[in-house]
Amino acid sequence: MKTPKASFLVWQRKFHKENDRIGYLKKLKWSDGFIFPHCPHDKGIDLHCRQITEYSNCHKQTSVRTGTLFIAATCLC
Repeated sequence: MKTPKASFLVWQRKFHKENDRIGYLKKLKWSDGFIFPHCPHDKGIDLHCRQITEYSNCHKQTSVRTGTLFIAATCLC
């Protein structure tokens, strides 16, 4: 995933809310739409509390943060 260079201060100003960061990562990672990395499908169940998507056929999970330097915070549902 190729990203433009930005200073930490610019990044903080542009992405100070979690939803802004998630939306930006989705645009970068899935610019052609979501395709599940384990199976060639585009449908999954969004588990919003953990911010992951689970494919109901194989039960594997993925996140927009997978393969990035960002780590999801722990959420107790």
